[in-house]
Amino acid sequence: MHLPEARYTDRWAFVIVHGASDAAISIEVQDGTTTALDLFNNLLTDSTTCGIALAVGEGVGSLTLTADSNGLFANAGGNYCGVDPGANDVLADPLYVDAPNGDLHPGPGSPMIDAGNNTAPELPATDADGDASGRLQRRL
Repeated sequence: MHLPEARYTDRWAFVIVHGASDAAISIEVQDGTTTALDLFNNLLTDSTTCGIALAVGEGVGSLTLTADSNGLFANAGGNYCGVDPGANDVLADPLYVDAPNGDLHPGPGSPMIDAGNNTAPELPATDADGDASGRLQRRL
């Protein structure tokens, strides 16, 4: 994610990134930018570098990054690069149903099931499968 030289406010929720050829989520803040970004209830696994990476340009105006209740696992460069872990992050194998064939739903016994945060800011009404819950579930 490249944040341009402007005021930018956004949130990421219910994103699953598995097997990225770089960081699962890479945040680059440019000079003179005022930025607020929320990262909640995401599942970031098996990237070749970091789960969440942050690079702040020289002279940046301000950055408010809130990341919590994310699931991270097996990111080659570490789960966090330049950011602090969230107090409620889950660092464990999500036990995907069938990752090699693209089924990235957390399987039976996954520590990711019900590990999300229903009170995270600006959550959508449903998850990617249409379930009316803000928490990471069997059906993301």
